[in-house]
Amino acid sequence: MWVLDWSMRLYELRRELPGSIKALGRGWYCITLRLPRARLTGCSCRSPLAHFYIHHSGSSVRELHPFTTITHLATENAGTDPSNDDFPIQFLFRKQGKPTPDPELDEVTTPKSLLRRILQCKSQRITSVQWTAKLADLADQPSPNAPLSFGIQSSNAGQERTTATCSDSIKISLRLEGPYFYPADPYRYDTVICMVAGTGISGALAIVSAFTYHSSTAEQAVPAFGTTYQSSRSRQPRRWRRCIVIWSIKEYEEIAVPITFSCEGLEMRKFLTGGGRDRVNLRRELEEAAQYTENKTEGIEKENRIWVYISGPRPFIVAGKDACKAIQRKRKDLDFYAASWDP
Repeated sequence: MWVLDWSMRLYELRRELPGSIKALGRGWYCITLRLPRARLTGCSCRSPLAHFYIHHSGSSVRELHPFTTITHLATENAGTDPSNDDFPIQFLFRKQGKPTPDPELDEVTTPKSLLRRILQCKSQRITSVQWTAKLADLADQPSPNAPLSFGIQSSNAGQERTTATCSDSIKISLRLEGPYFYPADPYRYDTVICMVAGTGISGALAIVSAFTYHSSTAEQAVPAFGTTYQSSRSRQPRRWRRCIVIWSIKEYEEIAVPITFSCEGLEMRKFLTGGGRDRVNLRRELEEAAQYTENKTEGIEKENRIWVYISGPRPFIVAGKDACKAIQRKRKDLDFYAASWDP
């Protein structure tokens, strides 16, 4: 099995895929690649959450780095013209560390000791050799205050999906291993709550894309790989009626929210942290979001099953899991999943 696993991985990594990278401002970057549709052959998973391992020889010959795609693969695949052999997928990432300050302004406003200068230079050297930093250096550097530009594209079936606008991108070639899917099935729940921090927004964007499609008609077709929007074999009564994104983002990392709110039942709650601000009270926000219930029918309250997706730095994930467990003591209809690269 080990030999088979590595053989499959090397088979996928043998081919370089054309793509582009774009600096979006405030240390954010967008990667766009064309994923061969053959990668999804025989895949029946309908989870909106998927990650890939990316290899860039210019950054490191040996290293592979995991990235969660912001693209809902099933929706994108089903909405792409059958004559196309591939379709676009996208990833977001940030450089490590704060954006570089203006040196002249820093000299005037912030006196530094010799020791502080030495430590800062050492920290910058360490950051500069990181894999993501090398990849990000390929892109043009826009104004630090430039907003993140996202657009809404329409598929052949008239469905909307969120896509980052990466005009004037730098062309690159990358090798891609995957996709690997997370065990998520939000379609079985009435309310989905995404509690994310920083770049953890990537998985939330894929979930939002799935919800946008899922909410487009009264009777839903959950897209499966190898099917089209017109396929009826996956049709089922609609259950998923609300999607809430709770996004914690540091003030100096803030970018425009890449979500359109034209979809009924979709809600974004963004919380800025840092600069003396308090951290998000995840338990309070989760309790407030979970209080939503459907209208009562004939005096009987409809069931409101809740699924929570958690992603972000390790301390944020720990706090999110604790909040979910606390609410589970009061209600048994809440499930959660924490996405983490830590063992």
